[in-house]
Parts: sequence; C-alpha cells; structure tokens
Amino acid sequence: MLTKRWWYGVIGVLLASALIFMEFPHSWLFFNLPGLLLVLGGTVAAGVLSYSLDTVKRVLVGIPALLQEHHPPAFRDGERLLRINQRLRRGDLRSAEEDALRITDPFLKSGVQSVLDGIKPDELQRTLERRVHQQQAHSQTEVQVLRTLAGFAPAFGMLGTLLGLVQMLGGLSQVQMGEIGTHMSFAFVNTLYGILAANAFFRPLAIKRENRAQQEMVMLGFGCDLISVLQERQNSAALEELCASPPFESLPDRPISSSLLSLSTPSTKTLIRL
Repeated sequence: MLTKRWWYGVIGVLLASALIFMEFPHSWLFFNLPGLLLVLGGTVAAGVLSYSLDTVKRVLVGIPALLQEHHPPAFRDGERLLRINQRLRRGDLRSAEEDALRITDPFLKSGVQSVLDGIKPDELQRTLERRVHQQQAHSQTEVQVLRTLAGFAPAFGMLGTLLGLVQMLGGLSQVQMGEIGTHMSFAFVNTLYGILAANAFFRPLAIKRENRAQQEMVMLGFGCDLISVLQERQNSAALEELCASPPFESLPDRPISSSLLSLSTPSTKTLIRL
C-alpha cells in the first residue's frame, strides 16, 4: 500500500494540474509527450551507460516498493536463539541445529549455522563482515543510480528544449509571428519535465532508499552482535538482554537517528557506515 506521504504528493500534483488548467488559457502546452519520452528515455539510457543494464533495471523494478509503506521486519528469533544457546552449553548440538533451521532471518540463520559448524572466531568475523559489506555495496549502488538519474534528467530536459528551438528556427520562414511564442513554450516545457523528474521523483526516491539502507545496516549490525554472543557461549542472561532490546521494530520510513547509528556495541559501530 502506498504511504500517506505519497498520496499527499499525488493530491498535490492533481491540485497543481487543476491550477494550471484554471489559470492558463493554453494549458495544453504543458503536455508534450515526445518531450517527456525524451527526458525519461534519455535519463534511463544515460544511466545504463553509466552503470550496467541489470543494475539500472533492478533499481527501476524496485521503485514500486519504495513507494510503499515500509517497516523493518520485527525481530522474532529471540526465544529460538536462547534455546540454541542453552542447548549448546549442554552439548546438545543436534537439537541446536534443528532450532537453527527454523530461524526466519536469513543473515542470522547463516551466522548461527556457521557457529554450529564450529567455524573459528576470526573466520566468522571475516565472513560476517564480507556479507555486510556486500549488502552495503548493493544498497549504495542503488542510491547512486537514483542520484545519477536525478542528475541526468535536467540535462535531457534542456536538450529537449534546444532541439525544439532548433526545429522552430529551422522552419522560421514558414512560421507566422503569432505562432513563435507557442512553439517556444512547447520547447521550454521539456526543461520543466527534467526539473520535475529530478526533484520530485528520482531525488526523493534516492533519499528513501538511503534511509532504508541505513535501517538494513542497523539490523545487520544487531545480527552480528547476536552471533558473536552466541559463539562466545555467554550465559543466557547476556543473550536475553540483547534479544529483548532490538534497535527498532516497526520503524516507519524516516532517517535513522544519530543514537541508532552510533550504537554502543563495537561490532555494530564498525559495520554501520553509510
């Protein structure tokens, strides 16, 4: 479901369109389908040249998800981790492995299974850091693609304006003086499309994707802490305290506060860097 903020944005666009129709007698000049296709198509094409086709396609396919209300998944594996820790301390490895298979979070599940497999602490730390860095690079790439598209859009809007002016000047001998203003306004609307595409679409989406990436890094850092405590075979009280205080649950889309981005646990501090 779309967020309330995006519905407010849609309502704002509709109100602005209604204002244009009421205030401007030639409001049809604001609708230039070839210019719109030039701005959007050129922006996407430039993005493909800057990155890879698969990367740009993945970002564009993910735009509908960015428009929807997003809540980080609630932490539901606390009790299961406590049981795994107790069974490990008793030496009941088989039962611990069965519980590990029921962990819902993929990152946490993989880390717990590595602990049960007897991986060395240094090797486990390198593995976790590699996975976090891969996710971080993945998220940063998507943010950069959206910011790049936001940078290209005004340029292609200006290109559409220049092409329109060139076309008008090329046929100036056949155009009556009263039609010059109409042709010029039809050309300049391409610049408007570029500015709107950049500042009302691609740039806000980049900010939303960056906020979600920060949320992902917070949760991955929390998972690293849980895995570290489990590997050290600490008493259940330490693990229970950590499980009882996840960084956030059901947090809506908004920038992460500085208190969450500077959590006190060492592993989280090291891993959360966007």
